[in-house]
Amino acid sequence: MALLLLHRANLVGGILDSFYETFSNNSFQFCVLIVFCFGIVIRLFQESGGLQGFAAWLRKYMKGPKSTLVFCWLLSAVPFVDEYLNALTVGFSMSGITDSNKTPREHLALQVHLMACSLCMTIPLTSWTAFTIGLIGDYEMGFSDYLKAVPLMFYPVMSVVLCLLLALGVFPKLGKLKTAYDRVDSGGPAFLEEEKETPLVDLGKPDASKIASPVYLLLPLLCMTGGTLYFDMNLAAGMLVTIVCQLVLYVLGKQMTVSDFFQYFFDDVGSMLMINIVLFFGFILSDANEKLGLFDAVICLVSSSVPGTVIPVLTFLVVGFIVFASRTCWIVMLITMPIFIPLAAAAGASKILTLAALMSGVGAGYTLCFYADTVFMTTASTGVGNITIIQRILPYSIIMMILSGLGYLALGCM
Repeated sequence: MALLLLHRANLVGGILDSFYETFSNNSFQFCVLIVFCFGIVIRLFQESGGLQGFAAWLRKYMKGPKSTLVFCWLLSAVPFVDEYLNALTVGFSMSGITDSNKTPREHLALQVHLMACSLCMTIPLTSWTAFTIGLIGDYEMGFSDYLKAVPLMFYPVMSVVLCLLLALGVFPKLGKLKTAYDRVDSGGPAFLEEEKETPLVDLGKPDASKIASPVYLLLPLLCMTGGTLYFDMNLAAGMLVTIVCQLVLYVLGKQMTVSDFFQYFFDDVGSMLMINIVLFFGFILSDANEKLGLFDAVICLVSSSVPGTVIPVLTFLVVGFIVFASRTCWIVMLITMPIFIPLAAAAGASKILTLAALMSGVGAGYTLCFYADTVFMTTASTGVGNITIIQRILPYSIIMMILSGLGYLALGCM
């Protein structure tokens, strides 16, 4: 529909042009590389026995749903440098453990997705924060201003707190998440495979007989985080460091031969093909929305003659809607930040509060977008479908969006 509206009579030529533009898009190329690399790394974790060994070690200390989910919440803070790394690492590590402890897999997917989308903004040492600080430098703002804005990023902050409260059983289960708990409590499976959906990732089930030291998992993950930080928050460089680490570690540890290593390496590329195809069409839709004037139409509609008191809440709602509709975050930030922050300054509103509202809107829209990158990473690591994840999150997201909007409205009036 988007391509038809955009190209009309030149539909065929326009579609081909969109394909070529997407293939040449640096962000898409980065996503493809990262997704393929993660598939390879996870498969090597399985074949080395490190993943199974780590899970066996964790099971000694996790005896119920609460301890499992609380540890999962803590584990999310380790691979904080990138939301892809967070969603895939935590999801793959914890899926089997949550199943054995009678925790619905949907709860794990909800928590993994919310944490991955939130920590990349609220921990000021990620590629997201580096990008944002670079943008706000044009408006006489810097790292200290970003730190001041973090507590005011209501939606991502509440998401992190909500995940802990749900894990502890303090906050009630709502909607379809409650249905999932009712299923497990009545003797049903913790993981209900969705027959109608083709799995985006097929890495196969790890061989339970292959149990090796957790070091075979933890050391490469440490290399991944260290490599990403060392190469200026470049996750692609961190992935290459990880694969080299795995080659040396597994061959010297006699977990596999060099021939086996490269056999697993190339066999697993195909398992990540489907998710890359879905991302490909997601990029095409995002580009079409931008060219159709979605950004300009929404921003022009709301940015004229706006009183300063409502700028923060308006920023939150508009940015959230655009991110949800377009699945892009950094491009939306690049477009909206030069509009809303100067608008706030001119109207006498707080630039820090407006920045926080903008980032909070990005978090809300990105969390709920059913074809965004991170939800597919969560699907890949947990096996729960992307639509299912959004359905479980939706009641909580609505509550957090209402509270966030009221918070920005109240602070804007002060």
